[in-house]
Amino acid sequence: MKLKNILFLCCLLMIIPTKVFAWVESKNATVDKIIQWQDDAPTYFILSSGAVCFIPADEKSMYTLILSLKATGKKAQFHCWDDEKVTQGISGHRIHRVIADR
Repeated sequence: MKLKNILFLCCLLMIIPTKVFAWVESKNATVDKIIQWQDDAPTYFILSSGAVCFIPADEKSMYTLILSLKATGKKAQFHCWDDEKVTQGISGHRIHRVIADR
């Protein structure tokens, strides 16, 4: 009886949808373009990999890092959330982490 309950539970867990966190990841990418509006809208940037990510307006240190990477042309690893947000007709993923290479 216990084995049937365990099998039933395993089957049930396999068919129930679960939210999985996925990343939009770009390795050895450069910042090709930055899109900024005059208000408190997020700053969008397009990577050499083709990924479009954004920085919320209140994250000043991340904004500074992205501007520095754009100005120097240095490569980095970018990890953005999988969920998309649309601002002013541009769709992008919120930045999660940047690993800047030497």
